[in-house]
Amino acid sequence: MTGISESLGANYVLAKKQMDVVSLRQKALSANIANSQTPHYRRQDVDKNFESHLANLLEQGAVGEFEDAHAVLKTDLTGSTNASGNNVELDRELLLMNENNLRHQFLLKVAEDTFKTTRSAITGNPF
Repeated sequence: MTGISESLGANYVLAKKQMDVVSLRQKALSANIANSQTPHYRRQDVDKNFESHLANLLEQGAVGEFEDAHAVLKTDLTGSTNASGNNVELDRELLLMNENNLRHQFLLKVAEDTFKTTRSAITGNPF
């Protein structure tokens, strides 16, 4: 953690990394929805182990290692497939997209509050 990220603290750094995950998940969900009728398409999502990895880093106080952590997409080989071999369930993808949107809004609020607090500390004016 260096530069401005260091001065903004662990919450900001974690929120920033989580925003990267939200963005990647949005791309995957959009692709899943777009390919919901494509034969033999398998849905993708962010590797579920990534968030556990971030939680472990946070527990260890290794905030500086957040920058080196990168989420990757994994193809979901589980779940039932339809007659064309596709495993995308459109309703589920739309629900996950809504959940992802809520996470995005929350993370924006965390980042905004961090900047407000920092600005208040610098200027001496309450937000």
